[in-house]
Amino acid sequence: MTLAVRADGPSALRRDPLWRDSGADTIEEYVRWAANLCGMACLKMILAARGEPHSTISLARTCTMYGGYVVNEIDGSIKGLIYAPFVTFVVKRFGLRAEVMTNIQAVDIPKILSRQRFFMASVHPSIRWPDSEPPSKGGHLVLVTDA
Repeated sequence: MTLAVRADGPSALRRDPLWRDSGADTIEEYVRWAANLCGMACLKMILAARGEPHSTISLARTCTMYGGYVVNEIDGSIKGLIYAPFVTFVVKRFGLRAEVMTNIQAVDIPKILSRQRFFMASVHPSIRWPDSEPPSKGGHLVLVTDA
């Protein structure tokens, strides 16, 4: 996926020449899922570090079977990533150690990373622009590593 995904919305997604790399069957499927795949992108990187390549859409499809995403059958909208079912998914499907942690401050992350290699952090999407102050918490997942 490209980093410009959210900046220009669906029209930018429709022009993304790399959409097939997502694992989507059609451009429409890619456009529908792209704004909801940050958690799957994090998981994809974790699995790649173990030598296990997966596409983001295939991960999302499987995670949906565990309840990590809820797809509205009427309008196709997607709710998720829902953390508790996601944890069940990664533990059962990939044998990863995972837990939902709340009220984590940035200063807590080094201690967490001393015990585990990866940390998925829920941040505001404005994290992309370090000079801005986030108006709220959450809404985007990023992978923090020990490297």
